[in-house]
Amino acid sequence: MKNVAFLVFLFMSLGVLGNGASAGVVNGDFSTGLGGWATTGNVDASGQTAVLGDASGADYSSIYQGVALAAGNYRLEFDFLNGLSADVPSGVFRDVVFASLYFIDDISQFDPVGLVFDDGLALFDLDVNGVANSAGTVGASAKGGDWRHFSISFNNSYGYVIPTLEFFNQNGVSGDSTVGVDNIAITPLPAAVPEPPVVVLLLAGALGAVARRKYAR
Repeated sequence: MKNVAFLVFLFMSLGVLGNGASAGVVNGDFSTGLGGWATTGNVDASGQTAVLGDASGADYSSIYQGVALAAGNYRLEFDFLNGLSADVPSGVFRDVVFASLYFIDDISQFDPVGLVFDDGLALFDLDVNGVANSAGTVGASAKGGDWRHFSISFNNSYGYVIPTLEFFNQNGVSGDSTVGVDNIAITPLPAAVPEPPVVVLLLAGALGAVARRKYAR
């Protein structure tokens, strides 16, 4: 019967592994600065945390990375720290950050400003009052303090996914807002355990019958 159990386990394991896929964000903890990331405007990671802001007169800052993924289900998560300004002079809007997940097959064509991508998922909006329009879950972060943790599950059918944060200096004041981001990760969700193939069940039954005859003698 040990042989039967092994065969059933082997076939089921092959089925599970066949649905797996590798995934990974490069330098998601910013331990090597901004290596692996594309940035625009005022973005710094000297403290092993990426910080977007409006220093030096930057009206738009962004950070993103194209991650090659196989088709399947995944989880995206990251930590963020809201340092957006409450200063709103008359006639303008608050500084804001948009977190998004974009999808594209040809990564060389991606352009978040020009809206060049195949599909997109708005993750959340952020201003001084906190998160709005969240598509996922926001909770406490293991980093502690005022850090928050965002998590969302998604399905991918494109060649690349691009986690993206975009900062907009809408109040026109330079150097009054920052947003930190850290521990950006994409991981595959476990595949559903498939039903044992009919041939495996038949094989298990046949071997079981042989074993019963052997021990009945």
